[in-house]
Amino acid sequence: MTDSGHLREHGRLLRQVRAGLDRVVCGGVLVLHAREDEVASLENVAILARGLRCGSFRAVVLGNSFHMITIDNDRHEVVRETTEFAAALAHDTA
Repeated sequence: MTDSGHLREHGRLLRQVRAGLDRVVCGGVLVLHAREDEVASLENVAILARGLRCGSFRAVVLGNSFHMITIDNDRHEVVRETTEFAAALAHDTA
């Protein structure tokens, strides 16, 4: 597939996912996103918050990382947030 083919496919996938977000029903969502992500827009967090049908939605914007948050400067915050979210789900408090 050519570069332009990949971009067209990417656009189609984005439209399909956005159109179907309201069909996703879940108890809780944790979104971790770097403020300075050079690949994915921070607007994606707002799109998820508006589109998903979930009981709770927690968004954490990381201020000291870029795209690879699990290995970047905020990796300890990523682990802490994820662990706390999982514990809350396990205790049904998320």
